[in-house]
Formats: sequence, structure tokens, C-alpha cells
Amino acid sequence: MRHYDEPVTTSSVRPVVLRNGVGIEDPLSVVLDFLQAYGRLDISGPAQPAAFGEPDLRLANRGGAVVTQAIGEVEWVEVDNHSDLQRARDIAGRC
Repeated sequence: MRHYDEPVTTSSVRPVVLRNGVGIEDPLSVVLDFLQAYGRLDISGPAQPAAFGEPDLRLANRGGAVVTQAIGEVEWVEVDNHSDLQRARDIAGRC
């Protein structure tokens, strides 16, 4: 298990600029200070999946913008019957 009080070199980490122009000159030291102050991170085993509900998502995005990326035209079909199912299979086969 790694101990966070071991020396870490942060010279290769570039400064980060947050919203409203707030700058962090050494972001890695901020993260390491947070880990040291609020507990240890157990990295001895595989990560466990996390579940987030709607309240979590709303809290995470409070006061912020939703970031989206256009992916272009997407062909889709609502499957209500066998002919729709065949069309959906055709579309899936082209992906």
C-alpha cells in the first residue's frame, strides 16, 4: 500500500486555471494535501463501481454548465414491431 507522506515530485505538472480565472500553480500538491487531510486511499484492490442518482448529478453540476459534444447525425429507430426490429438490426450492423 502506498503512503502519501512519501516525497512526490510535482515539477512536471502544469498549472491549472479554474472557473472565474482562479489559478492553481501546483495542482498535484493540492490533491495530495486533500488525501492527507481526509483519509487514506486504498489502492490495494480493484476499484468498486459507484452509483450516482439524480440528486448527486444535480449537486455535481450546481452553478455549472452542461458540457456536450456533437457527434453528428445518428440514425435510430423506435422498435414497435418486427419490421422495426429488422431495421434496428440493419442499423446496428452498420455501426
